[in-house]
Amino acid sequence: MFRIIFKVEHCSVHITDIPLIGCENKGYGSVAMRTLIKHSINKGYLGITRLLSYRDKDHISRLISFYAKNSFDIKLNSKKDSGYIQLGLTNPSELLRKLTERITLLEHKLEEQQQKEKYLQATIESLEHNIANESKFVKFLKTYF
Repeated sequence: MFRIIFKVEHCSVHITDIPLIGCENKGYGSVAMRTLIKHSINKGYLGITRLLSYRDKDHISRLISFYAKNSFDIKLNSKKDSGYIQLGLTNPSELLRKLTERITLLEHKLEEQQQKEKYLQATIESLEHNIANESKFVKFLKTYF
């Protein structure tokens, strides 16, 4: 289970925390964020915000990447160790179009990865077959020569 902890303030959603539970880099956060964005649009909220504090500095680059790929605007301080993120929800059709494009892109990447895995599996099977036949051929040569 992946959670985003937030509160609603003045018709906007403010993310207070996204606790890490050992399942980073598997896409669960992006799925949860898309769900929060859709929920916020359905509720008529105007935006989503979050403060990036100094305590986030050890993983700030990962946070920037995460929020950027989910269409947030990111403003960092001059030291780039804290800042503010925001996502306006006043143009929901454009935002949902961007999110749909991102999902489609990820689906294509997944399909490409699956094709590569199939090719590699076939190559491994072919090599294993060749090795098995090579052993038989070496035994044949040793027997008759």
